[in-house]
Amino acid sequence: MDDTRIPIMRPFLPDTETLIPYLRRIDNNRWYSNYGPLCHELEERLAEHWSVKTTHVLSLSNATQALSIALWSVEAPAGSLCLMPSWSFVATAHAARQVGFTPFLTDVDANSAALTPDIAFASLKRAPSPVGAVIVVCPFGAPVPWEDWADFQQRTGIPVIIDAAAAFDTVQPGPVPTVVSLHATKVFPAGEGAILMCTNDDVVEQARRRANFGFLGDHHSRCHATNAKMSEYHAAVGLASLDAWPANRRRWQSALNQMRQACAQAGLADWPQGLGETYVCSSPTIRSAAASHLISGLQSDGIEARRWWQGGIASHEAFNQVPRLALPVTEQLAATTLALPCWLDIDPQSISRVAASLKRHAHPD
Repeated sequence: MDDTRIPIMRPFLPDTETLIPYLRRIDNNRWYSNYGPLCHELEERLAEHWSVKTTHVLSLSNATQALSIALWSVEAPAGSLCLMPSWSFVATAHAARQVGFTPFLTDVDANSAALTPDIAFASLKRAPSPVGAVIVVCPFGAPVPWEDWADFQQRTGIPVIIDAAAAFDTVQPGPVPTVVSLHATKVFPAGEGAILMCTNDDVVEQARRRANFGFLGDHHSRCHATNAKMSEYHAAVGLASLDAWPANRRRWQSALNQMRQACAQAGLADWPQGLGETYVCSSPTIRSAAASHLISGLQSDGIEARRWWQGGIASHEAFNQVPRLALPVTEQLAATTLALPCWLDIDPQSISRVAASLKRHAHPD
């Protein structure tokens, strides 16, 4: 048996030759940061990709900073609670805490694994103190009901932020600020970085100021702020990734559909709806009552598998004192969800090994 270890993922970024034209432009411009021409071009091209105005798109240094800046930019009351699902990566909670909010953890819908407006409405009634903002998470790149969240924001007057870190391919423009990660592990990578998108010009302008020491058009700082601007080098990688996006999306679809077939061959049918067909994501997950056994079995066969979000935010020591409601669905998801290996150019031999290992370990006696 092949004893080469299969990793959970292998990031795929534009190669040197692809980047050279953009790097030469940086050399010629001698402009390396501070909203340079490549950052502006990336914003313009992504605005065209999403069919929004350029003023609706902002490039930033990373998604955690972008979430914090979004909370600042909607002028949610600092010191209040920020309602969010416990079923998320810890960056969601860190982003709220670092700009003065207390994470308030709630459960998610059992089918979508996401926070829903109905759950949020019910959670507001049980909050121990005022809720000043809500962060919604797109679980592993899956879409959320964008229009319903815009309606929730309008009805309650509570600002909503969507953490769409892995959801580049499912984002829908709207008045709710949405953050997409461009980390090296994502399907649309810039090495590191993020995009904040919102059809409210004022929110994006405020975010641009907040990401630049409070400056906008002059050098007078007028608000709490930080430095979260994307560098020209990361913008160069993002532009090269955008050049390749149509072809790379097709390659992601192929890789994901091969992994879906591997799961089906093992009798594991709980594949995320639409993944590999209507959208792509770099972190495919499945649910199985035998998740722990599967992870151990795969690892014994030299195949990395893991629980991306462990037990959710509430399971981490950094957040064991924050307020939360009962989390039965989150606990069930933590016990049954596992991430499988997948990357853009995964080879047939690796797929075959994963399929054989899944089939061998899927149904323990």
